[in-house]
Amino acid sequence: MTAKHFDKVSYLALKISNQVSKISNNQKENDIKDELEEEVDEKTIPVSVTTVETRNIQKVFVTYSNLNAWKEVKVAPENNSTVKSVNVQLGEKVVKGQIIAELGSEVANLKKELKKLESELQEKEFKSLMALAKKNFIAKHEVYMKKMEIKANKLREDISELESNSEHLISPIDGVISELTIKEGDYIDGNAKYFVKVSDMQGYKIELHLPRVIAGQITIGEEVEVIKQEMDSEGEVKQLMVQGKVMAISPQIDPKTGTVFTEIAITGDDKPNWLIGSYVKVSITTDFSDDVLAIRNESIIYEKQKPVIYRVIASEKGEKAEKLNIELGLSDGRYTEIISGADDGDDIVVEGQGGLQNSSKVEIVNF
Repeated sequence: MTAKHFDKVSYLALKISNQVSKISNNQKENDIKDELEEEVDEKTIPVSVTTVETRNIQKVFVTYSNLNAWKEVKVAPENNSTVKSVNVQLGEKVVKGQIIAELGSEVANLKKELKKLESELQEKEFKSLMALAKKNFIAKHEVYMKKMEIKANKLREDISELESNSEHLISPIDGVISELTIKEGDYIDGNAKYFVKVSDMQGYKIELHLPRVIAGQITIGEEVEVIKQEMDSEGEVKQLMVQGKVMAISPQIDPKTGTVFTEIAITGDDKPNWLIGSYVKVSITTDFSDDVLAIRNESIIYEKQKPVIYRVIASEKGEKAEKLNIELGLSDGRYTEIISGADDGDDIVVEGQGGLQNSSKVEIVNF
């Protein structure tokens, strides 16, 4: 074998060796890639699940307002009078017709003095007429008319005396004194700050201004929930709830706010003993669905603006996630009705679904 031939054989052997080595390396890379892909495929994602179940779903509208007395009436003394005495205290119960305060009127005093002077003048004039009547200078009829005039004036004088001595501020309704801005000695000069407010506590009223759509979904007599937060003796905040009823719905829309005035009433023997002005929450049911399949809202995610959920199912390699496209119905803020796409009793991922894909291997845990 010549040297030239030997070099050619060596070159071919080296080339074949390099090709074999390259093929071997590629095979190893493919094997590693397959192993990695297998590891990815087999990665287990921990999830928490909830169950599709039958529930009653109520759609509610929540708003806030203050508690008002069932009826409130302000009574104020007349102008140019002085408060002689106040006969009630703040928070005291009163009945219709009860004297709240006694007043003395300067105008009434002046009227009394004027009536007294008029009476004296008429008495003197009557004596003069009597003297003339005895001499037959005037008819007896004129004397009689004058006598009746004096008698009527005397009655007016007595009335003025009563008015000046004791003018009364009287409660127009049964109720409780909820505001009292007068005190003994106050001179009433027309200032609006002087008044007494009497509140009828047989019930409460709540004034609401509802969006037109919400007002159109309720009717007079419909029940609503009224909720008030209150701190107990241990310092813990608790929620107190009573039933109220829609008492009135305005037939017109407020042009400034676009809302509809609505009034809620709380009455009955189970009426709570809450303070007037208390801040309360009103929950109004606007729609409902009974005995429907529902899931927790946290289970629902959106892909391309469409709702999907992940159902956990058993497989040969363990549990895996199955993506479901669903159609949703009514929601109450916590649960949402499922119209289609899932079945009663399905285990649905409620936590951990952010990293899931269809057929992902999962493990159910409690977070």
